[in-house]
Amino acid sequence: SIITIDPSELDHLRTNVLKSQIATYRLLARNLPVSDALLQSCSYKTQLASFIQNHVQDQQSEAKQPTTIILGTSQNDGDTPLTFTSATDMYRWLVRSNETNKNNEEDTPTHVRQHPIGLNPLYIQQEQEKRVLNRISNRVQELEHMPAHMSVDLRTQALIEIKSLK
Repeated sequence: SIITIDPSELDHLRTNVLKSQIATYRLLARNLPVSDALLQSCSYKTQLASFIQNHVQDQQSEAKQPTTIILGTSQNDGDTPLTFTSATDMYRWLVRSNETNKNNEEDTPTHVRQHPIGLNPLYIQQEQEKRVLNRISNRVQELEHMPAHMSVDLRTQALIEIKSLK
């Protein structure tokens, strides 16, 4: 059986991943929690793998024959569509993986269109937490090094703030 994948489907997939990355960034910028499902949808490789797997499963449920996957013409330089013997070959080609088997190296096309690198939400969240901790430690240090000749009210407020930050 033959599976034909239109390049617009891959463009739609990339658009959805980018939208997920933007939504994740907005949540992180507001110090809001990010759900695991949203983090999972930010990964292009994960979404691409499930997309290919869904196409293969749909086709194999209809017919039990070996599957050939044809990718539309806008993905490559030539006029002929790319043909893959397995979903794994197509996945490797699309994500430009260097982990191809030596047996399949001559069968796997070597050219792929560059994809934009997405935001890494975990890295952004870690950087944001690091900035917050640095600001807290700087404020604690400022409060601890305040002059000794302060009013009682000001000293009390400083002690309360130090204890709340620690």
